[in-house]
Amino acid sequence: MGFNSSSAAKSSVSQSQQENLKGQPLQLTESPTHCEGTSTSLTSGKDWGKSQHQLQQKITLPVMWTLAVVSLTSVMGGRFYNQPQLDVETVAPQTVRAPFDALVEDSKTTAERRKEAQRGAQPVLMIDQSVTERIDQNLEKSLDAVEELRTNSGVFPFVKTDVLSIATQRYLRQSKEWEWRAILAFSDIDNHVKGFDAEAKPPTPAENSLNKAFVEAVSELQSYRQQSSEQEFSALIESISAARQQYAQVLPQLSQYLSPEFSSLDDVSVLDLSDQDWQKTRIVIKQAAGRILTQGMVPGLPPNLIQEAVKVNLSSLMPQEAQPLAKYLLVRVLEPNLIENKELTKLIAEQAAEKVEPMMVSVQQGDVIVTAGETITQTDFVLLDYFDLSRRGINWPGLMGFGGLVTTTVGIFAL
Repeated sequence: MGFNSSSAAKSSVSQSQQENLKGQPLQLTESPTHCEGTSTSLTSGKDWGKSQHQLQQKITLPVMWTLAVVSLTSVMGGRFYNQPQLDVETVAPQTVRAPFDALVEDSKTTAERRKEAQRGAQPVLMIDQSVTERIDQNLEKSLDAVEELRTNSGVFPFVKTDVLSIATQRYLRQSKEWEWRAILAFSDIDNHVKGFDAEAKPPTPAENSLNKAFVEAVSELQSYRQQSSEQEFSALIESISAARQQYAQVLPQLSQYLSPEFSSLDDVSVLDLSDQDWQKTRIVIKQAAGRILTQGMVPGLPPNLIQEAVKVNLSSLMPQEAQPLAKYLLVRVLEPNLIENKELTKLIAEQAAEKVEPMMVSVQQGDVIVTAGETITQTDFVLLDYFDLSRRGINWPGLMGFGGLVTTTVGIFAL
């Protein structure tokens, strides 16, 4: 009963307190002492964590640095772990004899000879079709350009050859303006100017600088004047004037197209070719280019050899007047079209290396391999190493020196 009375009293008090708290706002208060203690505890925890991190860094960096040095020295300094003391170019401390008969391959010398055979193998060349096609296209464009200039210069011959000869028509088209005026003056029979005979001796250079072509042109015009009507002769003069005008307009274009050494009138006589001769010239040029490209042009070929190849491949069927331009066009567009076939070159080099026989060294039991005081050769070393007499071991000075170099390098990068 005591227990029940006490419980009832506690319940009554609790209910009474709850009734008093109803309707009042809840207020939270913090103990100043407790809060300050918590703040101090957090600050101490942060300082401790920072100290631990710094301590860990101080421990980790030297360890990593040491591991890096040891690893690099171990990997890159492998040759110092099993290095012979009696190596090539060292002096033998004592006389060494072969303990038994042996036939040993000198692998180093064999490898060197095989590498030399590979380097000595001639590269295999093949035609680069893309370059060949580009050359053909450039040549075709050049020929088309010349043909366009020929078309713009007018038809040649511009009159029938029974009226004026080819040579006279060529001269009349190319002659200077003052020459043309002089020809007209001398060709006018009504001007009381004495006609010229083709075989007559021309005046001196001081007398209008007449030459054989001038005399021939005047003679042919006078002859046609006598045999034709006034209208026919006037029509001929107009045809000549028109041909001269067209020719004069094309010459600057041709000079711009050609390089200076081919821009003289003697070398642009391709304009004076008949259409039939020009078509023949065009075919011969393309055939010559085809033969040269089929044979192939190696890189670095001197220009004089290219010119010689062009000269040899140009057919004698080509008109003589067209040869200078043909040579120029070919030399200008031709370029090396041979490239190395790397796969085939590599295969041939490997085959050449395989043909090299292994370098073998033989010795009989008791034979002297090397005498005391002598410098050890490659052949001596092969035998010493085969008989385990080369005193292989760790090269401590070399290993330590290499380790010091690695340490310095790592230290520089670590800073």
